Formats: sequence, C-alpha cells, structure tokens
Amino acid sequence: MIKVHVRFSIALLFSAICLQAYSQKADINRLLSATLQHEGVKILTRSGEDLLLLNHNLPFIEKMEFRTETDRLLTSRQEFLARTSFNGFRQKKAENDKFIKLVKWKSGKMNEVRNEMFSDRYFDIIDVLYQEEKRIISLDLLNHYTKKEKIYEELMINGLSADLSDYIKIKVSILEEKAKIQDAENEIENKRKKLGLDSSSVFDTSDVIGIDLVASMISTLAPDFEKHSFLMDFNAEGEYLQSELLAEKAEVGKIIDFVQVKYTVRDDLLLQNRFSVGVGFLIPWRGSTGLKQSETRLKQNILLVEKEVKKLDLQSDFERLKNNFQQKYTQYNILMGVINDADVKKLKDQVIASGRLDPLKVVELEKPNIELTLKMSTIKHELLELYIQILSSAGDLFSLPYKNYLHPLFPEIVE
Repeated sequence: MIKVHVRFSIALLFSAICLQAYSQKADINRLLSATLQHEGVKILTRSGEDLLLLNHNLPFIEKMEFRTETDRLLTSRQEFLARTSFNGFRQKKAENDKFIKLVKWKSGKMNEVRNEMFSDRYFDIIDVLYQEEKRIISLDLLNHYTKKEKIYEELMINGLSADLSDYIKIKVSILEEKAKIQDAENEIENKRKKLGLDSSSVFDTSDVIGIDLVASMISTLAPDFEKHSFLMDFNAEGEYLQSELLAEKAEVGKIIDFVQVKYTVRDDLLLQNRFSVGVGFLIPWRGSTGLKQSETRLKQNILLVEKEVKKLDLQSDFERLKNNFQQKYTQYNILMGVINDADVKKLKDQVIASGRLDPLKVVELEKPNIELTLKMSTIKHELLELYIQILSSAGDLFSLPYKNYLHPLFPEIVE
C-alpha cells in the first residue's frame, strides 16, 4: 500500500513538473531585453564600434615630394629638390575633433533604429495581450450563443413555438464568432512568432501595469524637450557642423606650408654652396574657404530652425496624446462604474431568482456584460498604446538605462 502511495506521489509530482514546463510564463521584461539582443541591434552596435576603430588621427606630415631638373640635358647641370608639406597643430586637432563628432552623429543614427525596434516591441506585446483577451471574450460570446441555440432546439423538439428567424440569426452569430476566434488565434500566433514565443507560453497579466497607475504617471510627466532623444540627432549634427567650421578656420590659419632641401650639381659651385634649405609660409587668406565657411553657417542656421520646429512638433504631439488619453480614461471610468454598479447587479440577480423570465431572457441578460467587457478590453488596449506613445513623445521611453514601463515598478532592462 505504501509503495502504491509513493508511486502515485511521484507520478503526481512528475505531472506537475511536465505541466509547468509545458506552459511557461512569458516574461515581458525578458521580451523587451531580447529586443536589445536582436541580431539587427548587434549589427548596429558592431558598426558603431568599427567606426571608432577607424584611423581619425590627421598626420602631421601631409605629403613628401621629390623633384629633379636638368639644365640643357646636361647631367653636370642638375637640381634635386626634396619638399615636405605639413599640417598645422591647430588643424590637426580640429580635424581629429571633426572626425569624432562625425562618428558620434552617425552612432546616434544607429540608436534611432534601435529605439524604433524597442518601441515596436512594446506595441507587439500590448497587441498580443489584447488579442488574447478578445479571444477569451469571443469564447464567452460563443458560449452565450450556444446556450441560446440549445434552448431553441429544445423548444422545437418539445413542439413549442420558436422564432425560426431568430434561430437562424443565432446560427449565423455562432459562425461569425468562430471566425473571429480563428482570426484572433492566427493573429496571436503571428505575433508570438514575431516575439519568439511558442504557443504554450502564457502572459502573466498580474504583472502588467494598471490603467489608474498609468493615468497617475502621465499626469506627473514633465518632459525636458531640450534633452529629448529625438533631438539628439540635431544636436550631434550641430556639433559636427561646428567642428567642420573650426576645421576650415584652422586650415586657413595654417602658417608653415612646407620645408624643402635643394641640391644643385654645377661644376662652377663649391660643395658647400650646392645645398640650400627653404621654408614656405602661408598668409592667412580665406579665398575659396570663405565660401565653404558660409555654406557651413547656412547649414547650421537651417539645422537650428529644423530643430526648433521638431521641438514644437514634439510638444504639440505630447499635449495631443495626453488629451486623447484623458478622454479615453474618462470613458474607461464610466464603463468601470457601469460594470461594477452594485444596484444593477443586485437587480439582475433578483430578476433571475424570481423565475418569471423564460430561459431565453435569462441567457440574454448575459450579453450586455460580455459586450461591456469587450469595450473595456478595447479601451484598455487603446490606453496602453497611448501610454507608450506619450512616453515616446516625452522621450522617457528611450532614456538610458531602458526600463520596462509595462510593469508597475518600472524595472531596468538588462541588455
């Protein structure tokens, strides 16, 4: 008897382990972290690192030349000249700084792509949560129509009067709900594949942030648009253009152009008179470089205007999204009040308990609650999407270190 009990306990434990392995929980934090480990992000990261490995050190020696000249085609009357051109110390520093600013600007472009992938992952997760809720509600609605179908069939079997047109409508509604459930399951499967999840994974919705907490957080958001991640590209490009302008000025300000040594072969010259050394100096004169500097200043002015316009657009989008959220949140609270109305629920229970309603009417009372639940789910989905859009518009979504804003505690995401 004891052996049988032990075997049963082991079998029960093994079944529990198998069940747990079969239905693994989908961790939202891990899914967001996986975005940062995506192969595309890795390629962008490697590209940024490769840019830093490029040689950006302007050499002090610009070029070396060797020239010869033969007078009257006589080898006894020749000149040999070796010349070395130099880059100025200011020019060297300015060009190196220009290259670093260019790398920073291009690296920022790569961060934009990573942020876009990160944002898309949020919307994919929210959509999966919504599709799963909608599928469950559709199953409830299908169950509702199935109950009505059975009641009609019992009426017809017992020879009682039944509205055939209503019965046909119920049949059509059952088919429609089955089609909706299949569409939802297909959509969920596609999204799961995109997220790298299998069909056995289950989202733990208890860890998803509540709408009231979302509303509270949004009401306290005070974004600093000057430090917005979307404006970082403008700042990086502006720094690059400024470094380009300084490099152009440094090139004009170069004083020493070259140093040369000349050796002359002539029979009438003593050995000590055959060598000569020369130095070339430049007079600071802008010439065509002045036009380049004007073009760079023009680019700076245009960039500054574009940045200000972008900042105004971000501020406008932020306020618009906040207003949209507040309107949806008002609808959400109204629906919550209707669903949780104790008087309505009590009245419904009393009517059902009285036994005065026929079975069809009793079943029909279920439908308004199912429809309200579907509306509530849709509004929650829209509110969560607006929430992510607001965080994106405010710049908080992309602030480092990245955080999981779908969790009530906003934990950091480990890359």
